[in-house]
Amino acid sequence: MAPTSLRSVVLLVLAVAVVVSDAQLQLSETFYDATCPQAASIVQQKVNAFVDANRGLAAALMRLHFHDCFVRGCDGSVLLNSTETMLSEKEALLNKGSLRGFEQIDEIKMELECACPGVVSCADILALVARDATAKVGGTSWPVFLGRIDGGASFADEVNSSLPERTDNFTQLVARFARVGLDARDMSFCADEHIGNDAGGHSIGQVHCGAFFERLYNFQGLNITDPAMDPEFAAMLKVQCPQTKPFGFMALDATNGTFDSAYYLDLLTNKGSLRGFEQIDEIKMELECACPGVVSCADILALVARDATAKVGGTSWPVFLGRIDGGASFADEVNSSLPERTDNFTQLVARFARVGLDARDMSFCADEHIGNDAGGHSIGQVHCGAFFERLYNFQGLNITDPAMDPEFAAMLKVQCPQTKPFGFMALDATNGTFDSAYYLDLLTNKGLLESDVALLSDPLGVEYAIRAVQDPMAFLNEFGWAMIKMGAIPALEPYGWRRHCAFVEPKY
Repeated sequence: MAPTSLRSVVLLVLAVAVVVSDAQLQLSETFYDATCPQAASIVQQKVNAFVDANRGLAAALMRLHFHDCFVRGCDGSVLLNSTETMLSEKEALLNKGSLRGFEQIDEIKMELECACPGVVSCADILALVARDATAKVGGTSWPVFLGRIDGGASFADEVNSSLPERTDNFTQLVARFARVGLDARDMSFCADEHIGNDAGGHSIGQVHCGAFFERLYNFQGLNITDPAMDPEFAAMLKVQCPQTKPFGFMALDATNGTFDSAYYLDLLTNKGSLRGFEQIDEIKMELECACPGVVSCADILALVARDATAKVGGTSWPVFLGRIDGGASFADEVNSSLPERTDNFTQLVARFARVGLDARDMSFCADEHIGNDAGGHSIGQVHCGAFFERLYNFQGLNITDPAMDPEFAAMLKVQCPQTKPFGFMALDATNGTFDSAYYLDLLTNKGLLESDVALLSDPLGVEYAIRAVQDPMAFLNEFGWAMIKMGAIPALEPYGWRRHCAFVEPKY
């Protein structure tokens, strides 16, 4: 390790003692050494696996820690589900549809509960995950001091008054950070804006076009583009986020990722069509805790299909168990095996006959009844692309299928316009890099949000941006320092260690 880096780490560790003391928390790197020594390694292994599978998750996992600490302190309250008497933080406007990664946190918690029941708090998991996700995508690492206690309450109405807003100016941002014991320096390096506005952020990830739409088209209500924005950059943004389409997404810095059409290729097979894998993993994890090495994955799928159907008002049926899992899986076997939405009746019957099912079976259990994304004909939704040709190019004639009710077709065309065949866009960053490129964007007038510009409206903010660009290693050290401080924000109402991060259980 270079002397400068070593010195930075030493100073970082020494400085933490001040933070922990000020926060009056008994946090320690060795907190779980006696009760769950493998805790940190379990978290790191899981985070690495998640990010390897989907690099866009890194920013989302980092962001959960920020949203947790800023509202009621670092107490894991952001993970709680709503109850009959409590509308939780998840439901707040700034969080709903913006935060993700909850399934991954649940999976980590489940594995920790198997290894060390009732020991590791959800708040500590978030702190470890934020560090490991940052490091996994090329960012700095930092010592995580542990021993946080989970809270037992979570209120949506506390979120908007606590979290920074993208329209905040420099003074407002500093004030929000000051409320939780962080200063302007911390704000510049660990602001939520650096961790993103959905699945990513300025150093990694993406942002809604709507977040900077007024800067592009109606700055200060004048129907102009913000004069502070680089003209060439503004022109590029207008291509990515046209005035008629304010709901798209945009990468927040030049190293964020690659936007291509791979998503649409994925749609043609199982990618983008199937989901629920995290839920199956969670069920499997719990079964492994209860009965290690006993229940097959194939049997789990059979039980889940029955129980999910019954839960939403469908029929139930006896499930016969004892399936043995296979050891191979080939993508090229999928398209030739599954029914296609363009198959005629004869073709459908033939496909079902191949697996021992007849026309009756086909009529009642066809995949089309279970949907083509989150659901289907009997339950859920379907991609616009599934019936797009019927709407606009029936049999290649550039007409609407005459068999379709005209009023119904007209309604569908509003929901699925010809310029948007899939109903939505790919949103995940797939190749994120955690670095200081965001600051270079700021200094060249390519920041997206109003709070970006706000950072440069103060000499101190300009200084931090210049330092980050000139010395990327200093930026990484600063980020780690700021994250440590944020992770030491005390819980407002300590509750106890929850066995499952999404629920409040009796204390133990």
